[in-house]
Amino acid sequence: MIPINLIEKNYQKLTNLQETNYLYYQPEFTTYKMKSIYSLIILLLSLNSISQIKYDYSWAMGYDCCRGDEIDNYILNFNGKKLQIDTATLNVEFFRAGQISDKDGKLALYTNGCKLFNGKNQLVINGDSLIQSDSMPFHCFNFGRQGLILLPDSYDQNLYWFIYKSAFIRNYHKPPGAHLGLYDAFRYSLINTPMNQGRGEVIIKNEAILHDTALLDGSIAVTKHDNNLDWWIISPTDRVDLNYYILLLGKNGIQKIASQKIGNKIANLGDDSDGFLFSPNGNKLARFWHKDGLFLFDFDRKEGVLSNFKKVDFSNSESKIGGLAFSPSGRFLYISTDTILFQYDFLEPDSSKAMIEVGWYDGFSQWYPTNFYTMQLGPDCRIYMATFYTSSYLHVIKYPDQKGVACEFVQHAIQLPFYNSYYMPYFPNFRLGYEPVCDSTINFVTKLSLPNKSIFLNIYPNPTKDLIQFEIELEDQTDVYFIIEDLNAKICSRTLLDINRSQYQINIHDLPSGIYLYKVISDKGMLRNGKLVKT
Repeated sequence: MIPINLIEKNYQKLTNLQETNYLYYQPEFTTYKMKSIYSLIILLLSLNSISQIKYDYSWAMGYDCCRGDEIDNYILNFNGKKLQIDTATLNVEFFRAGQISDKDGKLALYTNGCKLFNGKNQLVINGDSLIQSDSMPFHCFNFGRQGLILLPDSYDQNLYWFIYKSAFIRNYHKPPGAHLGLYDAFRYSLINTPMNQGRGEVIIKNEAILHDTALLDGSIAVTKHDNNLDWWIISPTDRVDLNYYILLLGKNGIQKIASQKIGNKIANLGDDSDGFLFSPNGNKLARFWHKDGLFLFDFDRKEGVLSNFKKVDFSNSESKIGGLAFSPSGRFLYISTDTILFQYDFLEPDSSKAMIEVGWYDGFSQWYPTNFYTMQLGPDCRIYMATFYTSSYLHVIKYPDQKGVACEFVQHAIQLPFYNSYYMPYFPNFRLGYEPVCDSTINFVTKLSLPNKSIFLNIYPNPTKDLIQFEIELEDQTDVYFIIEDLNAKICSRTLLDINRSQYQINIHDLPSGIYLYKVISDKGMLRNGKLVKT
């Protein structure tokens, strides 16, 4: 692959081309610049020679909630002309996890921090014990929101870098018996995916980049170097003498380790952030944490230096959670508290008007409130938002490059096949310097497409004291029953389901406490089963 800046430097090699001006779309702030036709021809020729970059086109999500011993995973698949949601059974629960697709958009690698699997659900050779500390296995399920990331090697399409922080566990005095995970080092592993007949192998493992017990929870932000090949990696610390580490990942590993003290001191050790990320063009960095507020920086992608620190104050309704996402152009930054979605306009000359409210929690609940949490810009140019509490819904900002409420923030816009436990993947702009940030021609859908002879089922709460509720969508099924049995196969409850009805409530208050089995059975056989716990 040839970066655009290198292509344009070599335009003189083409001859006999008549110069003609054309409109060239520059992602930053949706402005237009005049360039010559020879640069366009070279760019188009080069892009035709490479496949589209789709490292963020499959989003693996889900956890063990609904299907007995199986983990209830699903994949948001952006590879077609419309978003499709495919059910799946993977080997990890996605609370704090990392993942990456291959360049063609198929899930290539995923991890919970301690073990690494390929897209075929095989443990990568040497892919266990990735965090060498006393935090295993505890910390695999409590990893910071952006405490790990998988990146493609720009020089060898067979290689992927796994960047993460190792941690250690210390007793925490409140409440008694609680534990606190603290980071002690930046590390990397290198994976060769075609090795071992495609199973893959970790060829460099747990290599320490730097040791520092002042590293903050999560909070790894990544963008491309000015050469559009190497990666800048930034993470904050709790130190007094510096508050950001700036690393450069190049062809042969870490090429540079720098640090910088700029802006306000950041959150206390052990705290995560509500969002820490670069704009799509990599020239701005934003960090939001409800204890600190919103921090903004400019970033020099050539030198790796932060500048022009700015703290933005606004009402956060005493929020304890939130999220952060840039629009595709980079003009707008979205900041969510638990109940309010804000939009910050970098082009607004009046700083008092730059931050406005564009969305408010509508009170909808699915056992728990579906309030606002972390966000991620999708490859379809829309921003997807998880709910903080467990739910089977995602919120969506449909037109994030539109000012104000024209961005069209739609709550509980997408219903998932199973629950999501506040998880949203973090991806940098993999296409920076090569392709547009995203493809707006991918259609938006809200209806899940399930395989034939399948059903959509959510059952909650589980465990429960008396009432269980479940949502079900039947597809080409008749004579369907929802059955609860004890462990001796004695039927405790039997409900005939109506294909035209989707929500049910069953009172099991009179059942003794214990473990039960639920089954969804039709005239075609077993459709779904799992465990139910009565407290």
